[in-house]
Amino acid sequence: MPRKHPLRPVIELAMVVPDVILRASSDQNGIVFAACVHTAANANLSLVGHDWSGIRRAGHDAIQFGAAVYMLAPGEAGRFLHWLRHGAAEPSGEC
Repeated sequence: MPRKHPLRPVIELAMVVPDVILRASSDQNGIVFAACVHTAANANLSLVGHDWSGIRRAGHDAIQFGAAVYMLAPGEAGRFLHWLRHGAAEPSGEC
């Protein structure tokens, strides 16, 4: 079956908690998945999936996925929203 949308690369965002990142990607149907990951153990701490239309900025440095809110490092919320709107050419999430 052909894909509806091209897959985006994974973006990794710094969070306010040391050694924890938010790793996000989307699937063929436009659902964005975000996992809070402990970098040293590469362990998933939480996982949410939400339609892109239900994802928004929550304050200056936070992103809301439905009912879940992730506190990001300064500047990372804007970088994520840019990635969400425009996709990315590089696996690092840099546009």
